[in-house]
Amino acid sequence: MMVTNGTPPGKPPTVLSLSRGGKVVMSISLSALIATIVAMVGPCCSQFQPPEAPPPIGPAPTATEDSGNEPAPEASADAHPIKPCQFVTPKDRGSGKRKTRIVQGTPAPQTGERSFPFAAALTTPLRQQYCTGSVYKDRWVLTAAHCLVDPGDYVLVGSTYLGDARAVRTIETRIHPLYDVTPHDWDVSVVRLSSDAGVPTVRLATGKQTNDATVAGWGRTSEGGQTTQHLLFVNVPMTWTDVQCQGRYPEFTPRMVCAGGQGTGDSCQGDSGGPLLAWNGITLPPRWEQIGITSFGRGCDREGWPGVYTYIPGPILEWIESCTQ
Repeated sequence: MMVTNGTPPGKPPTVLSLSRGGKVVMSISLSALIATIVAMVGPCCSQFQPPEAPPPIGPAPTATEDSGNEPAPEASADAHPIKPCQFVTPKDRGSGKRKTRIVQGTPAPQTGERSFPFAAALTTPLRQQYCTGSVYKDRWVLTAAHCLVDPGDYVLVGSTYLGDARAVRTIETRIHPLYDVTPHDWDVSVVRLSSDAGVPTVRLATGKQTNDATVAGWGRTSEGGQTTQHLLFVNVPMTWTDVQCQGRYPEFTPRMVCAGGQGTGDSCQGDSGGPLLAWNGITLPPRWEQIGITSFGRGCDREGWPGVYTYIPGPILEWIESCTQ
């Protein structure tokens, strides 16, 4: 049995012939066949709605990255994040973890009104601490994009001393799709945990209410110095204007804020991703509110060179909330 086309190409009508033993047993025009099929399946297909394609997850990796994908046009850095949550993964956004830590810090209290129960140390599976974060929701930790937290890394919570802290495994990292490695713009990521952190969470600030700020983290007490197992904190006034900060850092953008630079304390290697906090004494009870995320700076505690932090209020806050639903 075979089906043959009874008309040369390009000459209507096209006829399909069914033959057996060299004899044509049935012929039907192609148009009639199509009409018959449409009539039979039309009611079903008319109700079918194809699923919507998922939204893109931001800029594709460049050709120099390991994924092997072709480079894609970068999204505008001035565009607001798009909901639903869009993000990229550590594999998409570079390699190697960076470290910043506290200089001239004071050991943080374990308990009390101004303690930091939401502080979290980010470590490798071998418990090597490389960044700091803050517990924003029971199963979400807020940190810097450049920390590149890999699934299977751990967060240590529940103690200011790392030796007594409890380890919770990470299972996913979502990095802002507009994060740019070179100027550190949109330097924010959220990390999902395998179970509840079991500690009080931090409240995120919706605006800048004061110039007084505090940064907390685990790490070096001087530039190039030794690390510490104890959580440290230091006051870093936010007295720099955007214009002044851009004078020091040409890569400065509206998603950043400067703090410190007086030579009286700073974040340094190991504190990356840690919280920049403002004390809200108006609320009942009073509380810390996180206004920034430790991002980058020139050296550690150099007078005239402030630290630069990802500024949370505004589009950064919108993205965090949309990605931790």
